[in-house]
Amino acid sequence: MNRSIKNVLITLMLISGAAQAVPVLNENFAFGERMFTFWKDSQDPTIFWYAPSSLQIACKSNRCFNYTKTKVNGDRGYLINSIVKPVHNLAAFEESKDIILRDINSKAKFAPIPFSSSKIVLDETQNLFVMVNGCSHDSSQAGDEIPCNFILNKRGDKTYRPLWFDGGVVPFQYYYSFTAVNKDGVGAIGPLINVDYKIVVRFGGMTTKDNEMLKPRIFDDLYSDASVD
Repeated sequence: MNRSIKNVLITLMLISGAAQAVPVLNENFAFGERMFTFWKDSQDPTIFWYAPSSLQIACKSNRCFNYTKTKVNGDRGYLINSIVKPVHNLAAFEESKDIILRDINSKAKFAPIPFSSSKIVLDETQNLFVMVNGCSHDSSQAGDEIPCNFILNKRGDKTYRPLWFDGGVVPFQYYYSFTAVNKDGVGAIGPLINVDYKIVVRFGGMTTKDNEMLKPRIFDDLYSDASVD
């Protein structure tokens, strides 16, 4: 079975099987040399949740995105159309999963955290460059292929075209939210809270000379910021 479809089915079964099958934010584990993080479930000790740590452009048939001219309310725009995928380090995931199965719970089940919302922005100043952002979604999870498009204005085209087509680096910020709980010192479960995460990813290495299909190289120096509303 396709890994993404399997993950969706597991997540749906876990959510339907418990009224509050959500991650416990302050009960998390980081295992292995790569320190991959899992969260315990609020109800079921066999459930371990995980979240993405990066973002990829999902290339199909050697094509990663389209860059075309368009118009918005009569003004010239430049459409970037792509499919992106929230991902995690598979080697780190498998290493940590094996440790949990061996040392903590041999019946453990693993599922991506379902997001209540997600969005992608170019950077915090994107309003200077973007006419339309079509990269906001009501729900998704790690492994999903998500349609994403931006329409740049003339300033955005002038700024980002050289970066994409001449080997520069382009920053993206991926925001996602999910529902979780905390436990107190005696194990009592607190109220549901909304958790917001941000992943900063820098795509680069695309050149018309060396790579006709503009397949990007994905940088490994990523970081995340977390906050609780």
